[in-house]
Amino acid sequence: MFGDDGRNAVQGPDYVNWDFSAFKNIRLMESKELQFRGELFNALNHVNFRLLVSDIESPTFGQIQQDIGPRVIQVALKFLF
Repeated sequence: MFGDDGRNAVQGPDYVNWDFSAFKNIRLMESKELQFRGELFNALNHVNFRLLVSDIESPTFGQIQQDIGPRVIQVALKFLF
């Protein structure tokens, strides 16, 4: 019967996320540096799905409707002082 299940009886899909960053510091003066950065979010580009529809009256109940965004690559130049 609905409502008799314990807590966390229904779980969503696994979430796999590997982030990676690399940077190189270039000294300009004694106290000033320039930093070149490269960052990858979700580096392996693994598909991560959102939770399933939990509204019991919805025609899509129990289905997964969306995913979480793909790999994001970011490059930056940073001045440190």
